[in-house]
Amino acid sequence: MLDEKKKFNIDKQGDTLKISYKWFSPVAFFLVFFCIVWDGFLVVWFAVDTPISFKMFAIMHVAVGVGLTYYTVCLFVNSSFISVDKQKLSIRFAPLPWVGNKTLEARDIEQMFVQEKVSHGKNGVSRSYHLNALMKNGGKVKLIGSAAMNSVEDTKFLEHKIESFLGIRDRQIAGEYLGNSKPTIDQIPRKKETEYNPTRLTLKNLLKGYIITYNLTSWEVIYEAQYDWANGESDKLYRFSGENNSNIILYVRDEMGLTIPYLENRLQTDATTQAFAKLNVQNAPLELTFEKVHFRKQNYSEGKMFVSGSRSYTELVQWFYINENGNKSLRIIQFKHGEVTLFLGKKSKEIEYSNILPSENSRGI
Repeated sequence: MLDEKKKFNIDKQGDTLKISYKWFSPVAFFLVFFCIVWDGFLVVWFAVDTPISFKMFAIMHVAVGVGLTYYTVCLFVNSSFISVDKQKLSIRFAPLPWVGNKTLEARDIEQMFVQEKVSHGKNGVSRSYHLNALMKNGGKVKLIGSAAMNSVEDTKFLEHKIESFLGIRDRQIAGEYLGNSKPTIDQIPRKKETEYNPTRLTLKNLLKGYIITYNLTSWEVIYEAQYDWANGESDKLYRFSGENNSNIILYVRDEMGLTIPYLENRLQTDATTQAFAKLNVQNAPLELTFEKVHFRKQNYSEGKMFVSGSRSYTELVQWFYINENGNKSLRIIQFKHGEVTLFLGKKSKEIEYSNILPSENSRGI
């Protein structure tokens, strides 16, 4: 596929994304003229009968001419080739050799970001833009420099494409060009370190758009939200759509490293549910009876809720109750803006959910 605006060739096949683009830009014609003048002057300089000291003085100018001429030829013939999968990110330049070919482990990449470099010279201020990778160990790796990019818009385009494919939620990085327009690290959902295996997808890496089998029926994930709690744990909430417009809600709870799914029903807002709006840390009961079921409080959590496709989050608190047998749950959520939501759940098992398949349009939080 060719992106007409950016002139990128984009090929996505299965779990691999390949991007290529030519280096050529109109500035190449100016450089041809400049190289002819520069190199021509040097040819004349060395052709005339002058002392050897004069010729030695021009050696540096020869090096500049050779380098600039080589770069100009590269602008006409070279292309950049980027290959990304869930294991590696590789970048190479061809057909003429150019410095910067590299391969990175995808799991080691924390963020992609564009950095502006400002240079002050005799002719004024010049700006160039580099595509960088911030690694999880805190290091920074320059992926593509300004020599191989035509514009800052193209550089930002590449950043977005690679991050989206790798499932990296974009955020601010210190020193990033136009980074202030992005959310800060505390405004994005926490990312759990789970190994991606396309042949063994689980509820831990389920995304919006995925297809899943439950109770011998295929369901599509149409809603995905993540709760990031202050204690470091993260839970997930999904809504599945099935045949005849049927829907189910699945709350996936992280309990000491174990994945515990609960099939839930969201209760209608009425006087009974609104009574829980007065609940707080001090008056929350250890035990309560709701719809003839006796529940005991298991925990209280404070955190943030991130919904797939949204760039913002909602602050909330949650009380989680279970019955004596541990197979039923009552979840009470108070949002900061005042809304109260109750969910009645029934505990299920992770093995009941199978045949998880990603979709081309899958989109994570």
